[in-house]
Amino acid sequence: MNFKRIARVNEELVQGLENFSLERLFFSVGYSNIVGLYTDGKEAAFGPLVTCGVVIDVHHTPTASKAPSTLRQMVTPIVDTVAGDEINRIGNVDEAIRRSKLRVVEQLVQEYPSLIVVSDPLIPELPADCFPILRGSMYVYVLRLAMILAKELRKEALLSLLNENPGWQVYDLTSNLGFLSKKHREALLEYGRTPQHRYYVKVR
Repeated sequence: MNFKRIARVNEELVQGLENFSLERLFFSVGYSNIVGLYTDGKEAAFGPLVTCGVVIDVHHTPTASKAPSTLRQMVTPIVDTVAGDEINRIGNVDEAIRRSKLRVVEQLVQEYPSLIVVSDPLIPELPADCFPILRGSMYVYVLRLAMILAKELRKEALLSLLNENPGWQVYDLTSNLGFLSKKHREALLEYGRTPQHRYYVKVR
């Protein structure tokens, strides 16, 4: 195994995020718009999935280091939210993600010409060109934007649920954001699940 080559490839990927390199490549071959598509909340035990599609064009200035509130002023994300009880009705989180991503891209295709979608490999057949990439949010700029905003929007959706249902604070959701922390597990064992808890998550 050529460890020097592996280290060099990793360095190139990290520089790709900083240098906007994948996006420049897509612009150079004629795409007018690039979409970063990211879904947050797949591994959570509670609450929604949030899919965020972020669109950039050739005039975009890289801003990946900005705070989420600043990014939301600079890009307009297309967002789809799948509530926890809807995930339970679908019965499969991957299928819920597939449907959510498809809804976002269908809307984007109507609004933006000549686009390519960059996403992780869990991607449906889309009505647009797509570039699936594993762990792309680590080194693809447009996916980093989508990830930052999806996480922020999911946090807002979860906190809104807590405001509507203050009794759910027993699950320590403000701290764990729906993931299985020690306090979350203990509360599940004592109080059971809410309608927003995913039925397939093992507590023990």
